[in-house]
Amino acid sequence: MKKALLFFLLSSWVFNAFASENDVDSMLAQAWKLKSKAPEKFSALLDSLAESDKRLNDEQKLKFEYLDGYRVAFSGKPLLAIEKYQHVIANTVDAELRLYASTALLNIFAITRNYSEGFDTVTYLLPQLATPGSEAAAQAHLGLAIFYNQVNEYDDAYKSASEALSLTSDLRSICFGNNLIFEAQVNQQKIISKENFEQGLEACRLAEENVVIASTVILKAKNLLNKDDAESAQELLIENKAIFDAINYPRIKAEYHSLMSMLLFKSNSIIEAEVQAKAALDIASQMGATKPNVDALYVLYLIEEFRSNSSRALAFYKQYAELEKAYVDEVSAKQLSISKAKNEALEKANQIKLLDKENALLKTEARLRKKELQNSYLVILSLVMLAAVIIAWLMVTRRIHRKFKTQARTDKLTGVTNRHYFTELAQSNLRYHSRTGQDLAFVIFDLDLFKRINDTYGHIVGDWVLQQVVKTVQRVCRGQDIIGRMGGEEFALLLPGCTVEKAIAITENYRSAIAAIDSTPTGHAFSVTASFGVSDSRQCGYSFDKLYASADEALYQSKETGRNKICGYEPEVILTSVTEQPA
Repeated sequence: MKKALLFFLLSSWVFNAFASENDVDSMLAQAWKLKSKAPEKFSALLDSLAESDKRLNDEQKLKFEYLDGYRVAFSGKPLLAIEKYQHVIANTVDAELRLYASTALLNIFAITRNYSEGFDTVTYLLPQLATPGSEAAAQAHLGLAIFYNQVNEYDDAYKSASEALSLTSDLRSICFGNNLIFEAQVNQQKIISKENFEQGLEACRLAEENVVIASTVILKAKNLLNKDDAESAQELLIENKAIFDAINYPRIKAEYHSLMSMLLFKSNSIIEAEVQAKAALDIASQMGATKPNVDALYVLYLIEEFRSNSSRALAFYKQYAELEKAYVDEVSAKQLSISKAKNEALEKANQIKLLDKENALLKTEARLRKKELQNSYLVILSLVMLAAVIIAWLMVTRRIHRKFKTQARTDKLTGVTNRHYFTELAQSNLRYHSRTGQDLAFVIFDLDLFKRINDTYGHIVGDWVLQQVVKTVQRVCRGQDIIGRMGGEEFALLLPGCTVEKAIAITENYRSAIAAIDSTPTGHAFSVTASFGVSDSRQCGYSFDKLYASADEALYQSKETGRNKICGYEPEVILTSVTEQPA
């Protein structure tokens, strides 16, 4: 009787333990499915699992830690998420869980712009994909696509997202994969068919991924704008208003309101455009110098200009100009950071390869020492080959380093120095002229009503205008003058040996040459003019910031007094050249 009772109790304990483990696995699986489409239910499930921590075995704890890392990352605690993911990677024996955690870690590095760690993680991830075929491999390719889009490697993003789609039948993964492909193509200004967008949106609707639906709708609207179909873009955003109202994702909501404000202004719906622009600012004001914030301020400036409210228009324009400069600076800093991270990753890879070859050489030498003298020829041959490989790698590395250095200093569109490198050159020249007591002038100019050209004829024509302006200025400027693109349609010139008066005379050549640009090669007829501001070292000393600020003040004077003219800065009086007014 006692034996029977003992057997019954033992059997019950084993059954309950087995059932408990199955319950935990079921809760973990359910949480996994809900992590992006139902954040509140997902968080509640994790709280329940945390309360029954003693019931989790080691691998279940690691899976829970991975999911908890997702939760804290989504709540804005990326550093804590990184710790959790790294702990999972270091301790799990489950290859798929390690792949998921590595992918999540890469996503965090992309979001936090930690590009150096991101490229290291890419190097770590790629060998794990040598034997693809699982959903984890599909997710890893999606993670790579997210990172590549962040670092502007759009071709690689497209390839990784396409590879993910070929590996999965999961609707959520298909939804994300199509969205990443659309992002890469829209950023490259490639036209995407309506059918492709509809397929991607249908997958997201079935997967109930509203945030990705909203993101895809934004991309579809931008695709329509790339096709110069602003009316359809506006209709699309209006049709999907309920989706944007329902999501709680500030960046996408801000982008929606900002884009709507611009489209409504173009269609002369002024009051509605103002409401949308202010809604974008309410959301984006805490996000710093972002594109939605910049565009919303510009729309408010255009609205006040349309209403002939010059004081409010000027106030909004100043806010817009300041934020737009900060945004351009941030984009430039990001590009520089990406280039630096790429170079570092390449150097690390090269170092690893060299170390591997050196290790191989040491092993070869150890074996050769055991052989007879007749193998000495093989040793010499191996050393020669290794030396050749090292020299080849060093040459490749140096060439790539030079390439990245050039890219980091040059504006990609126009080929002139970018803001960062122009500033370095200017400060170096200022130090020299300060020592020698020579004059030096500083010129800032930007294109009049350039936004109107972009809006009317498209960004391809706008890019053509920027390139032609630079070519025109380079054709007429002196050999010792330095030109740089400071951002958008703003450029700066450094004129050694010049006072304000002499610089104005020289700059008049630039102004008249720009005004003479023939736009007919674009297939459109329009005029191109520029406004200039000039300062010199006699007024401002040899301080880059003072020269810039003074020239900028004179530029504002040029704008405010009619555009297509040159104003020189004076501490008390602004010198203004008499020029033609814009056509």
